Amino acid sequence: VINTTVTQPTEPSYLTVFPDDLCSIPLASNLNYLPGQTVPNLVIVRLSIMQGCANAAGAIDFYNSAGTVHVIADVFGYFTAAAI
Repeated sequence: VINTTVTQPTEPSYLTVFPDDLCSIPLASNLNYLPGQTVPNLVIVRLSIMQGCANAAGAIDFYNSAGTVHVIADVFGYFTAAAI
């Protein structure tokens, strides 16, 4: 669970946060923004496992559609498997 904030974007764009082991960028966005805006949003994303297109286990990727942007990610916590 991360609070993701974009700041100082140069173009109208969107940011997608996704597990590193996906082989393509998901169609959904987590944040949408216009030039000069600062926009935060809570994002829940799983960590990657070493399979498929993974570069690393336990990683996530950030995709910015256009222009440049600063991304700030604050980790709030994580989920674990339920004890049985």
